[in-house]
Amino acid sequence: VGPGGGGVSPALVRFKYSWEAFVDSLLREWKTLNLTSALLASGILTTFQVPEMSDDPLTHTAALLSLICAIMSLSYGCVFIVRFGAMRSMGKASRWAEVRVF
Repeated sequence: VGPGGGGVSPALVRFKYSWEAFVDSLLREWKTLNLTSALLASGILTTFQVPEMSDDPLTHTAALLSLICAIMSLSYGCVFIVRFGAMRSMGKASRWAEVRVF
């Protein structure tokens, strides 16, 4: 605790900056993964347009499973970005952690 008893400890300040940097790095990573999933989904949709690939049951099934995975990845990525974007501040993150602790 700083002079006068009302300050914030240096360890807490360091933790605040490292927490914000951690959340920022997670958000950047999830945004990159969302971009990759969106590009993959558009590429997978293209395979359904090619008659030779669309007629082959193995290719069709693999493309369909890949499309489902890409859409799920986009969905989870969007939820994580929205949810953890709000937790950049330590106050919200600590309130979230207090509610989740049993």
